[in-house]
Amino acid sequence: LAPNIIQKEISMVTQKMVSELYSYDPNTGHMTWKVSRGNAAVGYRAGTRNKQKGYRHLRVESKFYLEHRIIWLLIHGHLPTDCIDHINGIKDNRLCNLREAPQQQNTYNRCISVNNTSGFKGVNSRNGRYHARIQFNGKRKILGTFTTKEEAHLAYCEASIKHHKEFSRTN
Repeated sequence: LAPNIIQKEISMVTQKMVSELYSYDPNTGHMTWKVSRGNAAVGYRAGTRNKQKGYRHLRVESKFYLEHRIIWLLIHGHLPTDCIDHINGIKDNRLCNLREAPQQQNTYNRCISVNNTSGFKGVNSRNGRYHARIQFNGKRKILGTFTTKEEAHLAYCEASIKHHKEFSRTN
């Protein structure tokens, strides 16, 4: 979310509002209703899943918020100022899988793209050769051209661990 949206979010929803509406189960990462609202009964899973992105949204005071951001608010008492990164790369909202991260670091932790044809993150092929590249600090760096995709991927993995540190995802 852009900073101006985050600031707007902060002024709109509070921990008290959320705690009156929802309960959080740290074992499942699910939010459930504490009160009955329309079709939702007490104890039922709250929110709806966005079909395009796959994240769950919750409604508070006629506004929709990402479930993982509301969980952060409920547990920590404030909405995050940055993104919430899902450490395992899955939309798993257990608190142990959530961490605050700037957008750039959140991007480092992305899973392999569905458009990837090599089967290895950071590797693409052209003319029978495999090219490894990585992005960090807003710049793309070419790591080299290799004869096998495994060699190219190894170069990517080493660079990812070096530059992306704890946000490194190599698959």
